[in-house]
Amino acid sequence: MEKNQEFTVSIEDISEDGAGIGKLDGYIWFIKDAVIGDVVRARAMKMKKNYGFARLMEILTPSAARVEPRCPVARQCGGCQLQNLPYAEQLLHKQRRAVSVLGELGHVENIIGMDEPAHYRNKVHAALAYDRAKNKTISGIYQPGSHRIVPVDECMIEDKLADEIIVDIRRMLPEFKIQVFDERGGSGWLRHILIRRGFATGEVMVVLVAVSPIFKLQKPFLKKLLEKHPEITTVVLNINDRFGPVILGTREKVIYGSGYIEDVLCGVTSRHVGRPVRVQFTVGGGPAAPVRRAPVRPAPRPTPAPSADDYERPPLPEEAPPAPPDLPPWEVPAPHRDKLDELVENAKQLDNFRIK
Repeated sequence: MEKNQEFTVSIEDISEDGAGIGKLDGYIWFIKDAVIGDVVRARAMKMKKNYGFARLMEILTPSAARVEPRCPVARQCGGCQLQNLPYAEQLLHKQRRAVSVLGELGHVENIIGMDEPAHYRNKVHAALAYDRAKNKTISGIYQPGSHRIVPVDECMIEDKLADEIIVDIRRMLPEFKIQVFDERGGSGWLRHILIRRGFATGEVMVVLVAVSPIFKLQKPFLKKLLEKHPEITTVVLNINDRFGPVILGTREKVIYGSGYIEDVLCGVTSRHVGRPVRVQFTVGGGPAAPVRRAPVRPAPRPTPAPSADDYERPPLPEEAPPAPPDLPPWEVPAPHRDKLDELVENAKQLDNFRIK
C-alpha cells in the first residue's frame, strides 16, 4: 500500500476520537466519519508500521445504524465526531469505552443520557477572520489540524443565545469600523469572541479578545450591544498581542459590569471570570470566597559534593581583635537614650565585638 492509493474496507469498530476502524490484510486503518457496519472506499493518507490513516472517499454500503448528521458542517468542523450515529448508539459506544477502561476496577453503571442532547454548552468561543474571496468577516470554529476557520452561525451543541450574540457582534463591526486581526499581515484589532452563560442564574459574560487595550467607540458599541441583548451582565476586554494558537491573553480589563458571572451546579455556586486564573465558590449560598492556589516553590538546588579543602583547611593566623570604633551620634529619643547607652556598654565588653 502506498500513499494516495485507494482501497475498500469494512468498518468493524470506532476509536476513542470517533474514527472508524477497519482491517485490511491484518493492517489497521483509521477512517474519519465512518461508522461500524459501513463498507467504504478510502484513500491512504498517512501510514505507520502497524496502522495508518485514510480519508473517506465514498460510502459503498451504509451501515444500518447510520443517520444523517444534524449539523450541515459536521464533517468540516470535526467538533461532533459521532453525529452520524443515533444518540442511543453514541451512548452504547461510550458505555463500551468506559467498561473497557474502568471495568477491571469495579462495576460501571450505565451512562445516563440527556433528554435533549443539543445546545448544552454554556461556554462558546468563536474565532474571527476576513474572507477575502467573499469580501466579508466570518466567525466560526477552527478546522481540525489546521488554522482554517469553518464559518458557523448556529452550532447544535452551543447555547443558542451565545451564538446569537456572536453573530450580532460580527455584524456590528463594520458600523463601528472594527477590523478583525490578520495574523499574516499583523493588522486589525479583534481576534476572538468568548461567551459564558450561567444556565441557573441567567447571567451572560462577553469577552472580546483584542490585540490592544485601546477600544475606539467603546461607549456607543456597548450601548448598541446592550440594546440588542439586555441579558448581558458584564463585558470584559482581554488583551492578547502574541502570535500563536493561544486564545486568551494575560491582561484584561472590565468595560461593563462586575467582570464575572455566577452559576449554580449541584448546589454549588461558582464564579467564572474571563481569564481562568482562579475559581470562587460557595455551598448553600452566601458570599463567594476565593480559592487560593498554593504557591509553586522552586525545587531546591542540589548540594555540591564536598571537596578535600572542606576537611583540610589550614588554621587561620592569630590576630589581635580590632578595637571597636566610636559609635556614631544616633538620633535617639530621650526616653530611650539611657537604655540604649546601657546596651552599647554591655556590648563593648564582648570579645571580638565590632560595629559595622
